[in-house]
Amino acid sequence: MILFNNIICQFLIFEIILLCNSKLLFVNVHFRHGARGPLLLDKGNDLLGNKWQKRGILTPRGKRQVFLNGIKHREKYSNFLNEEYLEDEIKAYSTDSYRAISSLECYLNGLYHNSNLNENIIVDDLTIYPPGNISKKMKNMTNILGINAIPKDNHIIPINIFQKSDHSFVLHEPGKISDCQTITKIRQNILLQDKFKNLIEEFNLKFKEKLKNFFISNNITINFDYNHEKINIFCDTLYSDLTDNRDITNLEKEGIQIEELNQFCINILSIVQKDIVAGNKDIVMMSQTPPIKKLLKWMDERIELDKKGESNKIISGSPKYTIWSGHDSSISTIQKFITLIFGTKWSFPSFSSTVLFELHKNENINKTNGNIYELRYIVNDEILLKIDYFKFKDIVNENLWTQEKIDNFCQFSIINIMKMNIRLKKYQYIILIISLILLISIFFNIRNFFKAKRKQKEY
Repeated sequence: MILFNNIICQFLIFEIILLCNSKLLFVNVHFRHGARGPLLLDKGNDLLGNKWQKRGILTPRGKRQVFLNGIKHREKYSNFLNEEYLEDEIKAYSTDSYRAISSLECYLNGLYHNSNLNENIIVDDLTIYPPGNISKKMKNMTNILGINAIPKDNHIIPINIFQKSDHSFVLHEPGKISDCQTITKIRQNILLQDKFKNLIEEFNLKFKEKLKNFFISNNITINFDYNHEKINIFCDTLYSDLTDNRDITNLEKEGIQIEELNQFCINILSIVQKDIVAGNKDIVMMSQTPPIKKLLKWMDERIELDKKGESNKIISGSPKYTIWSGHDSSISTIQKFITLIFGTKWSFPSFSSTVLFELHKNENINKTNGNIYELRYIVNDEILLKIDYFKFKDIVNENLWTQEKIDNFCQFSIINIMKMNIRLKKYQYIILIISLILLISIFFNIRNFFKAKRKQKEY
């Protein structure tokens, strides 16, 4: 026992030495948006009778979740990131949904939160004010700001948006791919498996009659046919209500145990994410190829700078810190990608879940063969993988798809041709209209010319 404890102590000491000698070169933060409202509402009410301002909207709790993640990461990377925002140091990306964009804004506010304002500096330059009346509050804020444009905890940081049509990047978010119909077909086939049929049957056996009575008792008129899609929406609603601490005790009046229902729903949501959204290896590898290639490129660039002794250099196009704000399917798929290749565990992507990739330089790792760079894969603050970076890169590259394979899988080439034909048809109509206008114009000009000639002869 003493020998075992000594071995453990030596291992911990060795780990501490490695961490102390480690230099951080690059960080990628990938997170799900914060808590949001349900995706199905009827006149502002959800399936459990609770009122919401708007479907899928980021809640105050959701904003706080991602803001606090930003605070946490500022503390974690305080010696890595500059205190003030530098344009080329970070790159921030989001999908084109309001909740993802808002989450990224909240995260960035946390990451660059600094309450050290310049107080009691009188500013009397009227040109700094917008046109119109100047209120007392405006003057007070101006005095607090001093020479700063805005409070230091409110930085204007550009956000890059993933467009649905941008296949080269939006593939990191399978739920947002507008044209890859192959994904829909594969997932429909997955849903036909007995595993999912049995799950829906079990849900209906346990809760269907009680939920019917609940809907009637609470005058909830949303059409609910107890298929996979609607049950998933119901579970999503329950998850949102519980996260936002809404009152759902009316369920107990119909004999429904909320804890039992919640556990069943979490199981359903987990299976949906793990086995349907990210259950097919082709979908995972295809969807993760573009962002992983970008990630490897960024890390290679930071390594090249480090080899030149310029690891802290800030240059355009080679950020030190990148952020991707997405959805549950984003986190599900990136986790499944690493799980399929390296055997790491998969976790349910709850609101504001984070996946981090860190690139470290460590002089104590394989110093003899020169491989001193290490990649760390971290999910919700738990390190799940530590591996030599170049080994990681080689293994990952073996699994990435070519652009041609992606195009063939999604039939993007055919889709692009169809879109081109549609565009050509639109141009043909425009050309036809312009031609008609020209012909009409020529006709009237000729007619006016001959009229003028006849008038000349008459005189």
